[in-house]
Amino acid sequence: LIYDRNITSRKIAEESLKQSEEKFRSMNFTMNEGICLHEIIYDESGKGVDYRILDINPAYEQITGLTREKTIGKKASELYGTGTPPYFDIYERVAASGKPESFETYFPPMQKYFSISAFSPQKGRFGTVFNDITGRRRAEQEKQHLMDKITDAQKQTSSDLAAMTMLQKLGTLSLQEGKLEPILIEIVDAAIAISGADFGNIQLLDPETHDLKIVAYRGYPGWWLDFWSTVSKGKGTCGTALERGERVIVEDVEQSPIFIGTPALDIQLKADIRGIRSKPLVSRSGKTLGMFSTQYKMPHR
Repeated sequence: LIYDRNITSRKIAEESLKQSEEKFRSMNFTMNEGICLHEIIYDESGKGVDYRILDINPAYEQITGLTREKTIGKKASELYGTGTPPYFDIYERVAASGKPESFETYFPPMQKYFSISAFSPQKGRFGTVFNDITGRRRAEQEKQHLMDKITDAQKQTSSDLAAMTMLQKLGTLSLQEGKLEPILIEIVDAAIAISGADFGNIQLLDPETHDLKIVAYRGYPGWWLDFWSTVSKGKGTCGTALERGERVIVEDVEQSPIFIGTPALDIQLKADIRGIRSKPLVSRSGKTLGMFSTQYKMPHR
């Protein structure tokens, strides 16, 4: 009699499960959202290790491109080719608690974005509702890209306006004896604004030693100024430009033969200087008067 009751209980449970699956199938067959029913696979210790796909609706096939033949009865690890199936922690939590959870994700094989809602029809099982949100996400990305371009354009316009204002100010300055340094600093500031540099300096040529000496600057620490206070021909970018008599551009000090293997490289990197441009200052008669240099925190040309 006890044996018969156990069989009856099992049969009732199986029939209830069958009816539940048939109800799931009939209810979701015509829905536009992709629906998939799964069951958790447990190991001998009762720990969830995988899940198996039990059923899908036609919309799921259309949205994901995965057919019934390729999915029904398959383990997620087999289907996705991974050890632990994607989002397994979420699905296991939903199957255990019965509380639904939703999230958005990107599927690289399909190159699509999905909104996924997970729910649990009964303990140990869970269903997922798939909505293809690729169009919305790409529209959002395009909108953000456009907003970034507008912001960049506004920043550039603001920067250009600041540079133009500085140039206009320079045009109003008059050179008076003993008042050279303030004007040179204004020129350095304008150069930094126009070129988007992080540092800048002007060196004048000492008529006796023929070395370059810094007379105006912005942005450098004191120890950097001490190292470059006097520069002879061939030393660094400015000394190389002085030796060649032409502009010298170093895109990246770590890759430049001017700096590789020299103490100057360590000094530049310590000051966070990566890109440099040095241009000789020449009089109307063609005589070199000094050097104009701008430096950048990132490799730059």
